[in-house]
Parts: sequence; C-alpha cells; structure tokens
Amino acid sequence: MNFVGMFLAFILGLLIGVLNYRISMLIISKKPDFLAVANIIHQAIAIVFLLVLYFAGPFTPFNRYYMLIGGVIGITVMIVFTTARLLKFTASVQSDNNDKNQSDVKEDASNG
Repeated sequence: MNFVGMFLAFILGLLIGVLNYRISMLIISKKPDFLAVANIIHQAIAIVFLLVLYFAGPFTPFNRYYMLIGGVIGITVMIVFTTARLLKFTASVQSDNNDKNQSDVKEDASNG
C-alpha cells in the first residue's frame, strides 16, 4: 500500500515539474532576464508541495516517508528533463537577440 502512495506522489511531482516548466517558459518568453525569478518560484512551489505531502501524510492511508520519496523523485525527474529543453530555448532566444543586436549595429554604421 505504501508504494501506491509513493506512485501517486511521484505523479504529482511530475505534474509540479510540468507546472514549473510552464512558468519558466512564460517568464522566459516575456522577459528572458528574469530567469532567476523563475528559479525562486520553482523552489517555492517545490517546498510547498513537499510540505503538503509531509503534513497530509497522517491523514492518508500511506506512509508519509514513501510519499516524500515519490514526490522528490517526481520533481527531480522533471527538473532533469525540462532543464535541457529550457537551455535549448534560452540559447535560441539569446542567439536571436544577438542577431538583432548585430543587425542594429550594422545599420547604425551604414547610416552614420
């Protein structure tokens, strides 16, 4: 029965990871300079999730420690998976910004 709770917490951890990924994509697409804010939001969401698992444990038929293990593994799996995708996305955003900045410099040099 404890492994059922661990599996449910794992699935919830995956969903929390997807939520964090969506928040990151939203922040990066609007203001790429605020990536540190996205990381703070991720940590806050993860801590709240783990606190809910810990304090809700006695009210469930599952052992709270198995639920915590499942939740931590779920969040960690999604962090590993989505970090690579976020790095590719931020690299493309930065290269687009560099291309725009270089074209602006060329236009200024030809006009001046």
